[in-house]
Amino acid sequence: MTRQLRKSLRTARSNLTVHEQHQHARAVTHRLMTHPWFLYARHIGFYMAMEGELNPSLLMERARQLNKHCYLPKLATGFHRHIDRAMTFLPDNGQYSVNKFGIPEPDVHLRYGIDPHMLDLVIVPLVGFDRACNRLGMGAGYYDRTFAFMLSQTAWHRPKLVGVAHALQETSGLVREPWDVPLDAIVTEHEMLLPELNPEY
Repeated sequence: MTRQLRKSLRTARSNLTVHEQHQHARAVTHRLMTHPWFLYARHIGFYMAMEGELNPSLLMERARQLNKHCYLPKLATGFHRHIDRAMTFLPDNGQYSVNKFGIPEPDVHLRYGIDPHMLDLVIVPLVGFDRACNRLGMGAGYYDRTFAFMLSQTAWHRPKLVGVAHALQETSGLVREPWDVPLDAIVTEHEMLLPELNPEY
């Protein structure tokens, strides 16, 4: 059932026209660029959009204009697969290599990465979502494993995790598993959802 739902939602977002994609990205950017979470963040994690995902590049461009530090995820490989997190976040320097999923990643040495604890805001991709801000990802669990520390009551710093999506990716009745790291909000071209089911902020 979940596999079929993922396929259906991925197809729906991929069928959006270039114009619709751009419109939605602009609307989400406008909504987030004035939010305190973005305005006060110094270190922000983004992602490279693929297969119709909402493209956060406009928001990243705005972040650079405000002299914020922008990072992109890189999958842990080889020895680094044995560390606690599944991804590390590296500065976006405009040079990329492609990972096993065909997604561009910063071509930067790992020593320049930032610990996920130190990010202030993370823009998170998703396949589907519901009104309670439950997230349906691709199923590999990279974000959940990377930010699993946020499930601990002793986490001393918690970045804000904000999912961004097209409104048509909304579904219902998603079940949150114990290992799922909750999002602080989901933003679409129409609204900003908070976990308390309170639209806007």
